[in-house]
Amino acid sequence: MKLESTLRRRSGFLHTVPVIDGVLMLLLFFLLGSNFTLQSGVNVTLPESPAVLRPLKQAHEIVISAATAETPATLTLDGTPFFLPELADLLEAGRAQSAALVIRADRLTGYGTVFEVQNIALTKGFTVALAASPAPGAPFSFP
Repeated sequence: MKLESTLRRRSGFLHTVPVIDGVLMLLLFFLLGSNFTLQSGVNVTLPESPAVLRPLKQAHEIVISAATAETPATLTLDGTPFFLPELADLLEAGRAQSAALVIRADRLTGYGTVFEVQNIALTKGFTVALAASPAPGAPFSFP
């Protein structure tokens, strides 16, 4: 004698579990495999440039915010705030890690401040690059 169940079959649930598992694994893969760029906590608006340089590997980063009437310009080296007279000693200490330096200065920052930072880095033997946002449709790319 054959017995039949009076319950409904629920086979759809068993097929969705592997799909959800696969989607979560893909999400985890893309999150961990993506190229994260660490940004400093200082908010700067970079000037635009039609020329784009490729990123420097393991370069130190100096961020210079624009000075306002209420606050002076903020200088940070790899996320650590500093004062301009301390820069030469900080660069000398970090030279063993990398001799490349990227200056991310706000577009409203005075030219003299950026020039002073650049000159200190150049006298210490660093390769200096000035960061800029790519202009819409930037046609040039330098190696």
